Amino acid sequence: MNTIGRYTHLGGWRDLTLYLLEGSSGLLGRPLSLASFYLNDQIWEGMDKSDFKYTNLMIHLLNGLLIFWLLERLRPYLALTKPWGAWLPLIASLAWLLHPMHTNTVLYAVQRMTELSAVFTLVGLICYIHARELFAKQPARAWMWLIIGGGFSMALALLSKENGILVVVYVLVIEFTLIRPQGQPVPKQLSRALLLCAWLPTTLLLIMLYKWGWIDKTERAFNTTERLMSEARILWIYISHIFIPSYHGSSLLYDDFEISRGLLSPLTTLPALLGIFALGGLAWYVRKSLPLLSFAIAWFFAGHLLESTTVALELYFEHRNYLPLLGFIVAGVYYALDAMQTSGKLRRVMPVVLVVYLSLLAISTQHIAKLWTDPAKLFITWLEQHPNSQRTLEGLDAVIGEHISPATRQQLLAELERVAAKETSTSYLVFRNLKIACQNNSLSAEQLPQALENLSHSSFIAPLPNVLAEFVYAWTESHCGKITTAQMLAFLDQFRSITALQKGEMPQILHYWQAEVHVQQGNLAEAMQHFDAAYALDKNIDLLLLQATYLMSAGLYAEADSKLSHAKQDFCGNWRTCLILKMRQPDLDNLRSALQDKLQQEKANHHAQQAVDYSASQK
Repeated sequence: MNTIGRYTHLGGWRDLTLYLLEGSSGLLGRPLSLASFYLNDQIWEGMDKSDFKYTNLMIHLLNGLLIFWLLERLRPYLALTKPWGAWLPLIASLAWLLHPMHTNTVLYAVQRMTELSAVFTLVGLICYIHARELFAKQPARAWMWLIIGGGFSMALALLSKENGILVVVYVLVIEFTLIRPQGQPVPKQLSRALLLCAWLPTTLLLIMLYKWGWIDKTERAFNTTERLMSEARILWIYISHIFIPSYHGSSLLYDDFEISRGLLSPLTTLPALLGIFALGGLAWYVRKSLPLLSFAIAWFFAGHLLESTTVALELYFEHRNYLPLLGFIVAGVYYALDAMQTSGKLRRVMPVVLVVYLSLLAISTQHIAKLWTDPAKLFITWLEQHPNSQRTLEGLDAVIGEHISPATRQQLLAELERVAAKETSTSYLVFRNLKIACQNNSLSAEQLPQALENLSHSSFIAPLPNVLAEFVYAWTESHCGKITTAQMLAFLDQFRSITALQKGEMPQILHYWQAEVHVQQGNLAEAMQHFDAAYALDKNIDLLLLQATYLMSAGLYAEADSKLSHAKQDFCGNWRTCLILKMRQPDLDNLRSALQDKLQQEKANHHAQQAVDYSASQK
């Protein structure tokens, strides 16, 4: 979101187009979610955090209405008689809306991506239910609803977040755990539709997940096997929080979660794995006798198919339960209403239980939401839950670091170092400490060799390139008070030799900042070599413009023009980068126009000098 308005000098539509095209989240860039953030910014000029949270809350309420609608459409397939069956959509959607596990999703602005994907997933499922009912008598209209309504909804869900693909898996869960067990007729056209529109994409998704499992996860502290073992434990934690949510809520940050390195490391790994397999077996075994239980389990697993299996995401985030927890809520409400339907004694007790449960959900959610209004209290609460979370300690330092005594802050930073020493994130902390010392002008040349020694024994983590960039940028602002250009270049050169840390975006970012340090030294030739290396790793129009600008400022107008001439060749390899180039063309044209003026002026000066020289030679 911090790139909103970056290109306003090019005009509103170009700014919006570039903001959407340059989205880096997920495989597709999530342009629909980005468009909603942009719309927020344009409607509420000045952009306050509460504006984004308010929009998130409205989307959450919309999802509650869509869940009510979906369950209302599914009610005929549930074995509940009136009036009990009529209560299920209302109670279940209300319980889902009020559940405390959603608080972080709604109040953490960027998780709008999860919410928007859920909107279109639910619309797609409603379209499927409607299409299914039409297949027996109006197959043409049924296909229209399925392909246009369901397909378009899935496309919008995918453009919000990649979870949108799971709509086809949810369709299969509904069909084979709720509808088929009721003995509903299956028109031939429906079987073909399911094969084409659900089974085929689900199979392709499973193949992709299998292949992704063998991709090198160099930016993570775990491999595929370790991830799958860890996720088995995490899924059980999710399930426990669905049924027994914490009054204080759950942290947004779980970087301290212990990775499963083996079946008995930690000891809960093997029982968790066996439990997951047993839960899946139970869903299959009771699919006819207890279809709602089978539905709840299958729905939960379907919702976690993408983010809790082989894709190399971070291990733990509770927002991944935004839709998956719905199955357990529906099943719980169903069996409560079924008990009221069949037992006279429970008919008096169960309404009280449901009201108390909904009230507890509401009270807990209200308490957690109130915590979000005070960032310091929020981070302290999270730290109490996760005392070994480095990110939580950093967040607390960012919130209160400048408002506490130096001695107290030193204690906080010492605790941060203690935590980092236990983890693989020591490399991050080394650069973070260098950055802080640099900003305080207290960094000395003697600290750099020790930093390199610590880095040589640490591991790579994904945030490392960014904190390196922040450190070198801080040096360009003030030279850290004492660090010379030669010392900084020597430090960066030696850091490059630590091959274990040259992963992810690090090579490109390191080349870029080495170039900037050479610029500070006035060594343009070396700077251009590093800029070229960075550009080769990640072709970037801003980097191309920067190189041309530096060459132009050195009077190398022809060389600068030559750099700009590479743009079309480098950026028109696919439609997306070619469109980005088209949107940025005014920037290229403006710089090229300035270059042409300089070249013309240089040529005129050259001719004038020739005339002077000729005149002098005639005397």
